[in-house]
Amino acid sequence: MDPPVFAIIERDGIEMFFNKARPNTTVKTGRVDGGYDAYLRVRGLDPWAERRRKNGAEIIDSPEPRIYGQREMVVRDLNGLIIALGEPAPFRPRG
Repeated sequence: MDPPVFAIIERDGIEMFFNKARPNTTVKTGRVDGGYDAYLRVRGLDPWAERRRKNGAEIIDSPEPRIYGQREMVVRDLNGLIIALGEPAPFRPRG
């Protein structure tokens, strides 16, 4: 289709898919409290976090372990969307 209405970007083995919006579309988030607009599973969360900091991203939650076995960070992108990046956390026995 010309012009294109769909794109895929890739970095460090992670792919994201995008559709083109109609002109003058207002970007909005439909997320519930505590939810995300997108979740990306990555490897090497700390380098991702450092790049986000250097690029001036709004970091909502710094990388931290979650009780469900993931280590995650949460950012707000330039359009106001909430994006979580996560990687498997090292196993830690309870007790």
